[in-house]
Amino acid sequence: MKKLCKKMTTLLLMMSFVMISIFKMDKLNVNAASNNLSIGINKNQVVSGDTIDVDINFDLEYDIFYATFYVNYDINYLEFVSSSGNYQPQTNEPSGVIPYQIDASRNSKSVNLKLTFKAKNVGDTSISVNDNIFSLYKPGEEDPVRVDIPSQSATVKVMAVGSDDATLSSIQVGGANLSPAFAKWKVEYKCYVDNSVTKVNIDAKSSQGGRVEKSGNTDNLAVGNNYVTITSYAPNGKSMKYTINIIRLEPPTDPPTEAPTDPPTEPPASFKVTMDGKEYNVSSEFDAGKVPDGFEVELGSYNGKDVITATGSATGFTLMYLVDSEGNGNFYVYDGKNFYPYIVISNSENTYYVFDSRKADTSMAGEEKDVKIKDTAIKGYVDGEYIYFYAMNSNKKYSWYSYDTVEGTIQRLRTTSPEIIEDETTPEDTASTPVTGKNDDGVSFNNKNIIIIGGALLLIVIAGAVIFLISKKTKKYDGYNEEFAATYEHPDEETIEEDIIPVTEDKPEEESAPESEEK
Repeated sequence: MKKLCKKMTTLLLMMSFVMISIFKMDKLNVNAASNNLSIGINKNQVVSGDTIDVDINFDLEYDIFYATFYVNYDINYLEFVSSSGNYQPQTNEPSGVIPYQIDASRNSKSVNLKLTFKAKNVGDTSISVNDNIFSLYKPGEEDPVRVDIPSQSATVKVMAVGSDDATLSSIQVGGANLSPAFAKWKVEYKCYVDNSVTKVNIDAKSSQGGRVEKSGNTDNLAVGNNYVTITSYAPNGKSMKYTINIIRLEPPTDPPTEAPTDPPTEPPASFKVTMDGKEYNVSSEFDAGKVPDGFEVELGSYNGKDVITATGSATGFTLMYLVDSEGNGNFYVYDGKNFYPYIVISNSENTYYVFDSRKADTSMAGEEKDVKIKDTAIKGYVDGEYIYFYAMNSNKKYSWYSYDTVEGTIQRLRTTSPEIIEDETTPEDTASTPVTGKNDDGVSFNNKNIIIIGGALLLIVIAGAVIFLISKKTKKYDGYNEEFAATYEHPDEETIEEDIIPVTEDKPEEESAPESEEK
C-alpha cells in the first residue's frame, strides 16, 4: 500500500507539472502574439510623380533592448524621399533597402515610422518590412527575450499621368459590318463574312490616343465563330475590353445571298429605381474609366430591361450606375433583389466589400448609422470605441466585423456568438440583440487561464481524495495486522496462566498397601 501511495503522489506531481507547463506555454504564445507589426499606406493608386506616405508601426510587450529590420521597395517604380519617427534609418542610399537598427533603447515599447516615396514608372509594386528581429528587455530577467515578427507588405499601383477614359472611338472590320452599330459603351459585337473570306483587318482607335492591343484569329478564319479581343488603355493605365465574333459562313450551295446582319441597337434607356425612399436613375451613360479594377463593362438585364453593367470575376458582383436627382452618380451592387453602394475598405491583410444590414442574415441591437472607417462612409453600428459593420472579405465570406477606432484594426466577429441572432425571415423582421467584440478564437486568454487553473485544481482535489481513501484503508488493514501480530507474538498474561500447567514440588510417593491387604 505504501508503494501505491508513492505512485499516486508521483502521478499527482507529474500532472501538476504538465498543467503548469501548459499554462506557461499558453502565456508564452500570448506574449508572442502581443508583439505586432502593421503597415499602412495612404494611397494604393497613384499617378507618376505623386508622393506616397507609408506608416510602419511595431507594438511590443516589453522595452526594446536591440532590434533590426529592413524596409524594401523597388527602385524601378519608387524613389525614397524621407523618413520620420522615433528612429532613423542607418542609410538613405537609393538601393531599394532601408535598414534600421535599434541598440540598447530600454525606453520604448514601440516603433513608429512614416516613410515618404515618390512614384516613378507605371506598374504594380509593393513596399515590405522584412527580417524583423527584436530583443526585448524583460524586467527581472538577465537575458533579453528574442522575438521574430512576421513580414508585412502593402501594394501600390502607379499609373500614367492623364485621362482615365479607356473607351474606343471606333472599330472597323474590313469587308464587314458590325452588329450592333458601334458605340463606345457597347463592348460585344459580331459580324458576318463570306465563306471566301479567310482574313480580315481590324482597325480600332482609342478615344484618348491610348494604346490598343488585339488578340485572336484574324488571319486564318475558320468556318463559324472566330473571337477577337480588343483591349484599349487609357493614358493613366486603365483598360477596357471589347469582343468581336467574326462569323465565317458555310460554303454556298445555292446562289449566294447577302450575309445576315442584326439591326443596329440603341443605347439602353435610363429608368428609375427606389432605394431607402430615394429615387435613382439606372443609367447606361457613365465614364468607362470610372469602372473599378477587375470589372468588365457588358450588356446586362434588370427586370427584363437592357442595361449596361460591370461584372467582377473575382467578386461575382454585378454593378449598375445609379444617378440621384442632383446628378450624383455612383456604382451600386445589385444582388437580384436590392441595391447596395459599392464600398471597399482595404488593409495590408484583407479587402472588405461593405454592405448594410439588409444583406446580413443576422441582426444587431441599436440603430444603423452613417459612420466612417478610414475616411470611407458606410452604414454601421456604434458601440463606444467600436464600429460594427457587415461585409464580404476577399475569400467571398460574409460576416460581421468590428472596427477599433482607437487602434484602427478590423476583427471578424463570431457568427456563433449568442449575442448574434440568426435570422429565419428577413433582417428587418428579426429582433436585435447587442453584439460584443468577441473574436473567432472562441475563448479569450483570461478564460483560457481560468480553465487551465481550474482543471489543475480539480485534478489535485481528485488525486488528493484518492490518496486519502487509500491511506485510510491502508491504516485499517495495518491495524488488523498489528492486532494479529500482537496476539501471536505476545499473548495475554491471563491466557498464559490458563494454558501452562503449574509446576509442583517433588514429594515422596506414599507407599500403597499391598493388594493382598486391601483385599
